Amino acid sequence: MRVLDLGHWLLTAWVVPTLGLGLIALWLAVWALRSIAHDALSARARARRFRLIGWANLFAALLFTAAWPALTSFTRLAVRDDGQWELRNCLGLPLSTVAPGRVRGVEGEDLAGLAVGSGRLRVHLDGGHTLDSVRISGAAFSRAVSVLGYDPARRHELRGSVLVEQHTYGADGPQFILARQ
Repeated sequence: MRVLDLGHWLLTAWVVPTLGLGLIALWLAVWALRSIAHDALSARARARRFRLIGWANLFAALLFTAAWPALTSFTRLAVRDDGQWELRNCLGLPLSTVAPGRVRGVEGEDLAGLAVGSGRLRVHLDGGHTLDSVRISGAAFSRAVSVLGYDPARRHELRGSVLVEQHTYGADGPQFILARQ
């Protein structure tokens, strides 16, 4: 099994506390709501609880919104011996699996020419579906394409991005689809 780890331990370091604070804020909102429903409160106390519910929900929504991009982008791509790809996020949760026979293209998106910028590793699947990695450097993209076994002749520069031709991925690595003439 080949593993492409894009690093980004820093994502885990801030995503976990962010999600924890968001859950605490939601718990606080639920506590205040239960208190309104079950306790005998004055009008002033009820108003304070409603304000608390509103602010806690707003705070939780902002925290979850901040964490969402990191949770939906992959940081780890594992290639099984049969060629199946497993993509996982910064918490190690599975995002997707790509079957060995499924057609895909790989793109080093927005690497700013000569792969010196910071972009994403984007996997284009048949049917128009895409899977995006977290932000990576041009050096990380170069390491990724070498780990995945892509020949430099199959990579093409296009407007600051590096494209790898459409292919399937089997036990022997990529099998490129011949262009029809």
